[in-house]
Amino acid sequence: MPSAIAAGQLYNKLMSVIAIPKALSDKLGDEGTDALAKVINEAGLDTRRELATKEDIAKLDGEIKLLRWMLGLILACVISLVRKAFFMH
Repeated sequence: MPSAIAAGQLYNKLMSVIAIPKALSDKLGDEGTDALAKVINEAGLDTRRELATKEDIAKLDGEIKLLRWMLGLILACVISLVRKAFFMH
């Protein structure tokens, strides 16, 4: 299981933490681990910054509910028009 390295993990403005496995950090040493963390941060390889937050998911949930109501209203209108056109004389 990866363990967080205390020194040199935080390089960007978002202050993300990169967990480097202990076996790798033992092989690289402190300077190598710091350099690896810096390269990962600068290259944008830390994808956790791009994950959806709870607010994003709540917003999407609200938009989906709105779309369901809009679709239901459109279907009701189409059904009423078809009913009027073909079944009412």
